[in-house]
Amino acid sequence: ETGLSMGGLYGYIQTKDQLAAMIEDAVRQSSEQMPAWFAHIEKPADRLECLVRAFIYSAEILQPWLFFVFLESRGLPPEQKNVAKEAELRFHSHLADLIEADGGHDADSAFLLAAHCMAFIQDWYVKRWKYHAAKVDVDVFAASAVQLLRSRLVSRPVP
Repeated sequence: ETGLSMGGLYGYIQTKDQLAAMIEDAVRQSSEQMPAWFAHIEKPADRLECLVRAFIYSAEILQPWLFFVFLESRGLPPEQKNVAKEAELRFHSHLADLIEADGGHDADSAFLLAAHCMAFIQDWYVKRWKYHAAKVDVDVFAASAVQLLRSRLVSRPVP
């Protein structure tokens, strides 16, 4: 708790767009730091698992803010949208690089598998009602996501 009232907060933030941009900046900085947290892990599949779990658990903590940014992102200025897109592409690329480094997947297959990872993580924080209704908590979701990802890593990609 910061001791700052909502009225005090509104004194610093004039618009929803400004708040969305600030939240997006914080999330982007956090996600860009995540790969370094696990750089010491030797096996690409293990590093990938840690990264996916970290992103899911971060999304759990930041869920209300991520949902807000998801809804308000259409109103962001074009330059802020581009920064957000570039950050997402960098994280996506990092996932794809780890998938490809694990072996068994070429660049195209790794790109698609990384895209699927990004999609189910986004589904977790955008469509919480679905998981809440099914009584799926973050631990169950993260374990399922990792199991799905690992099973795809060991299977051959569909041509």
